[in-house]
This record gives sequence, structure tokens and C-alpha cells, in this order.
Amino acid sequence: MGSTVVKNGTVVTADLTYKADVKIEGDVIVEIGQNLSGDTVLDATGCFIMPGGIDPHTHLEMPFMGTYSADDFESGTRAGLAGGTTMVVDFCLPNPNQSLLEALSMWDNKTGKASADYSFHMAITWWSEQVWREMAEVVDRGITSFKHFMAYKGSLMVNDDEMFSSFQRCADLGALPLVHAENGDVVAAMTAKLLAEGNNGPEAHAYSRPPEVEGEATNRAIMIADMAGVPLYVVHVSAEQSHEAIRRARQKGMRVYGEPLIQHLTLDESEYFNADWDHAARRVMSPPFRNKSHQDSLWAGLQSGSLSCVATDHCAFTTDQKRTGIGNFAKIPNGTGGLEDRLPVLWTTGVNTGRLTMNEFVAVTSTNIAKILNLYPKKGAVLVGADADLVVWDPKRKKTISAASQQSVIDYNVFEGFEVTGLPRYVLSRGKVSIVESEVKAEPGHGKFVARQAKKSREPGLEPVERNRRAPQGGALGHSGDGGLMVFDAFEQGRFMTPVVSAQNLGLTFKTNDGDVVALSDVNLTINKGEFVSFIGPSGCGKTTFLRTIADLERPTSGKLTINGQTPEVARKARAYGYVFQAPALYPWRTIEKNVALPLEIMGYGAGQQAERVRRTMDLVNLSGFEKKYPWQLSGGMQQRASIARALSFDADLLLMDEPFGALDEIVRDHLNSELLKLWDRTQKTICFVTHSIPEAVYLSTKIVVMSPRPGRVTDVIESDLPKERPLDIRETPEFLTIAARVRDGLRAGHSYEEAV
Repeated sequence: MGSTVVKNGTVVTADLTYKADVKIEGDVIVEIGQNLSGDTVLDATGCFIMPGGIDPHTHLEMPFMGTYSADDFESGTRAGLAGGTTMVVDFCLPNPNQSLLEALSMWDNKTGKASADYSFHMAITWWSEQVWREMAEVVDRGITSFKHFMAYKGSLMVNDDEMFSSFQRCADLGALPLVHAENGDVVAAMTAKLLAEGNNGPEAHAYSRPPEVEGEATNRAIMIADMAGVPLYVVHVSAEQSHEAIRRARQKGMRVYGEPLIQHLTLDESEYFNADWDHAARRVMSPPFRNKSHQDSLWAGLQSGSLSCVATDHCAFTTDQKRTGIGNFAKIPNGTGGLEDRLPVLWTTGVNTGRLTMNEFVAVTSTNIAKILNLYPKKGAVLVGADADLVVWDPKRKKTISAASQQSVIDYNVFEGFEVTGLPRYVLSRGKVSIVESEVKAEPGHGKFVARQAKKSREPGLEPVERNRRAPQGGALGHSGDGGLMVFDAFEQGRFMTPVVSAQNLGLTFKTNDGDVVALSDVNLTINKGEFVSFIGPSGCGKTTFLRTIADLERPTSGKLTINGQTPEVARKARAYGYVFQAPALYPWRTIEKNVALPLEIMGYGAGQQAERVRRTMDLVNLSGFEKKYPWQLSGGMQQRASIARALSFDADLLLMDEPFGALDEIVRDHLNSELLKLWDRTQKTICFVTHSIPEAVYLSTKIVVMSPRPGRVTDVIESDLPKERPLDIRETPEFLTIAARVRDGLRAGHSYEEAV
């Protein structure tokens, strides 16, 4: 690859402005100086040579509110490049109870057509020992920021104790916590009140989230971060109340960073009062647009440095997607576009008006976030050795923003008709010329993941100043004297594990015309995260009834049952488990893919979500191309695999499997048992497995629950110490036979035919 020289321009960085040429070889800047030469020359006469923009807040192809954001990494990064943004930081959002690493794999699969570089923030959408552990692996993979939603109650929202624990973990790892700061409880209550009063239009979205909701949550998050001893980044700051909380914290010396959006800087709440429902709904986002007094506060923050970065929260939905909220503003997908327009609109309304200097423009669109996220000077800089992510900015180029000419795939633009002065002449992504004025030369697949290193808060041997970190003794959270939660200290040492299933004195009695029938009686059992538990017993012993009770298909009549600390009903609504029923069957008039998609279709997932989940789950169970791989299993193993794939499709950590292989011959059954063990090892699921077969129970399990039919009691719980790697011939070893003998003894002790007769 030859060299490229950007000639005759003025270099503008966050702190310097000077005349120079910039020479590029491969991906990086190799020389900055006068009269440079190279194989290719880009004329920057009359232009400014600036670091490419970094948008730290995008949502590309994000599942949200029953649909997916319309722009994917191909169209989204292309739109960014067209406006001078050469890197995006997107958000990986695990489903509740989904592994962070599994979610990251899903997001990695979306990025293959990215035209510009990208990184991720990881969202903390639930909290457990697993999340605590996986955060370290996420940081090791180069993702060093974790987002916490204080809004969206019932889906993404985390509670204060969870947030505090996660913030402490971030402090330990040198990671940066982010917050979406809105009081989710208040928003939920106000939303319900407005709808009950008949206020269901887009304007009510703004009424449901007044500035005080954002200000309170921002202040609370800052205090929690301070007690955890960690910096804090507040996304989409839209109101004076939240800005004031950040400003006050920074004056005290706290490291708090605020991020306003280009939309909040330039668009106000009058957009929601437009008589055209579509116009107003297209602008529904959270937080909503505010009145102009709040805009003045945000501009002042950028000018004074109390606010650090300008982002977009690019989460684009089409008009048709927005219309799902007709008659109920709470169902309008939240989000707008902006990736292509951030730099031109900010230059026009900021630099051209005198609100910002050119150097401040570079700082708030690129350099500041590069430093905050530990990307600098690889990104956000015009320096020798930095990535050649450059914008040659022509301050005299003009255009009128229009959806008809934008790169985003949505059918409107919230800045429609806005005249901007100041646009890119060239945009380079790691040395590749991706934009030449209005010509798009972006190359899908050129973009690369950019890993970041964690920032440790202090050098070895230096103790931090203790400020505002006194924790109360005792209390519901069980604070230890140094401000850490004891439960998470125990995680580190492996002494604590949250039970996935906890049954205490559980009983279930069926009322029949012939009297009461006891199905379960006084069952006490704990199933921990990642265990493979087999239930075994004769017909009628209650093992399937126990699984159905976990799944909330039966309701216990006595005792207590929790799944992930929740009632079975809440766990069912949260899709906390996948259920594989007895005798799984395929619908002959549907393809394999459509069979696997059936529960997703029933639950209302969109076509895109169905396709992604079906593809991934079919791969997990080795079902893709099944007819070609295993033609001898078409009538047997295929059905079982499809049934397991259906259960996996909800991304649940808990699988309930009710004799899934019961109708198969021994050879196929042995094969599928081996495959199931591999699946369990790869996915780290917790599995409850019902079987009548002693060899199968022992071969698969880390724990075996032996049950008696009269009256549905647990007679023995056997912990298996067999090695993780289990070839089929392990069934001939003394260790295997010893466990099998104990299972057999438990079954005999609990089942007497003579007594039954």
C-alpha cells in the first residue's frame, strides 16, 4: 500500500492549530510537517485537518421495545463516516439472566459489515455472581465501560444495591461505569397516570419524564459512585437539573463526565406539539427534548468544561416502527437518528455562532471521549503513530439536511430542512479514503474492533484519599467495615452462590373427584448456578410435576419456591427458563427453522429477532444443515435437537428438560447425551433433567435427585464427583458404578411394590 499525504491544510486538534501536511502509510500517521510528498495527495486547501469524530453512544441493530433499531453496523457506520465520524462505541445489552459473554458474542456477530472502527460498552441489565465474575472477562477482552439503566422498569432497570455492587466491581477492575439517569419508578408511575387520564399521544412522553426525574437520578448515581470510589459517566444529559448535579460534583473534585446529545442542544420540546402524530413520534426518545432554557445550560457546560462530550444516542426506528405506539405513547420505540448530522449541526450551531472554538469542537466530538475511554492517542489525535482517522473539514461547504439524501435507512430525519455550513471534504478511516464530499467510498468490513485497557485508579503503593466512603455497619445490605458488600467478597473466594432454584417445604396437592392426590410433599432442594441436575424416580413420583412447578405451570399449595430469587410467575414472565417437553414433535408443514422459531413467533418477536435467535440456537445444538449432516436421525434426533433449540431461543440460563430423549434408541440417545454435555459446558446453563434411566442420570449430572412416588418426596440428593470430561466408557469405571448403585438403592428404598399392593 502506498503513502497518502493530506496537503495544504490547517491541523486543528483539541489544543493546537497550525499549518502542516499529514502523511499516512497503512493505517497510521507517519509524519506531520511542511512540504511532504506521497503516492496519493489529498488537497486540503482552505480546510481543517481534524481527528475523526468518535460517537460514544450508538445503538445499532439493537433489540428494544419489541423491535430492532433500523440501522445496522453497515448503514450506521456509513452514515457516521458521511458526517465525519470515524468510530462508534455501541452498547452490548444482555437479556436479563443472559451471560455477558454470550451477549457479547451476539453483538460481535453484527459487526462484520462495519465500515468504520467500533468498540462496545457492556450493559449491566441484571446482577448475580455470574455477572460479577464475567465483568473481569469483559474487561480482559478490551471493553472497560459498563452501562447501568436507572430507567425502563421491568426490563433494563437495575436497582440501587445492584448498581452500587457493580460500581464497586468497576472500581476493582479499573473500569468506568455509565448511567442512563432517570428515576424509573417515578417514570413508570407517571406513565400509568397519564395513560389512565387519556393522555396517550407523543407529547405525553415528555410529560412522563420531567427534568426533575433526570436530576434526581443523576445526583443519586453520583453519590453512589462516590461511595464506591469510582468515576462516573452520565449519558445523554438533557436538563439543567442533571447538569447542576454534575457541575457540583466536579467542583468537589469528583470525576464525573457529562454527555449531552446534539438533539438536545438544538431541538426543543415544541417538536412534540406538532399536529402531525408521525412528526412528534419520530422524535420520541429518552430523555425527551427539553425547553430552550435547558439548551442554554448544556451549551454553557460545553463552553466551561463541566460537560465533556457530544454524542447522538443514535437509535433509529422507521415511521412504521414508531406507529406501534399509536394510542399509547409508552409503546413508541424510543430513539432518533443523528450519526451523520452530529458534526455538521454542532459546527453550524456551535463554531459558526461563536459558542465553541474549533479546538473545543474537536475536544467534545473526539479527543475528550478518546481520553475518557483510554483510546487516546490511538484515536482522537493528529499525532505520529496515531490511527489515520482524519476529517478534512471544509468550513464553507453547505447543504440542507434531508432524509432523501441521508445514509441512514430510516425514512425521515429529525433535522430535516436544517441548513448546515461546514462539511467534510474527505474522511479517512485508518488511512482509507471513505468519503469524498458527497461520494461514499466506505468499504463494509473495513471497520475493526478497538480494544481498550482498564484504567487503574492509582499507582501501586499509593493509597487513595478516603472521602465520602464511610459505609453503615450492618443493615439489609450487610456492609463490611471497608464499605464493600460481604456477599461479593465471598464471591471472590467461592463461598457464596445465588441459588437458581430454591424449594423450601414445597408441597402440591391436586383436588380430584376421588379426593386429594399428593404430588409433592415437603420437598427441600437447592439448585445452584451452572449445575446439571437429574431427577430420577418411577412413574408418578412427582419429578415432572416439580419441573412444571418451577415453570409456573402448576402452583404449589404449601411451602416456598423461588427462581433467581423471584416467584415462579415473575420468572415465567421474565422468560427466565426454557422448557423442553416430553415427546418433542415437529410440525410437518413447517421447515426446521420455522419449528425452532415457533415459541418466538407466539411471543411476538419480530422477524429479525426470530432469525437471529434461530440461527444462533440451531448452531448451538448442531442443527444447522441437519438433513445433510445426520440423515439417519431425521425422525428422532432432529426432533429432540429442535425442541432444545426452541428452549434455548429465549436466552434463558435455566433449562427444564422433561425426558427429552425418552423415545429414542440407545445409540442415538448416547450420541445426544454427549452433545448435551458439550452444550452445557459451552453455554454454562443450569439444567434440570428428568429421566427414568440410571446410567443417563449418572452420566449427565453434577447432582442427582432421587424421588419416591409416595407421596412425592426427595429420598436422596447425590453430588457427583465425576470429571467434567465424560466419554461414554466412563460408565464402566468404579466411580460411575458406585454412584449408580447409590441411585438404585435410593429408588428401591423409596418404592415398595409389595407395600403398594
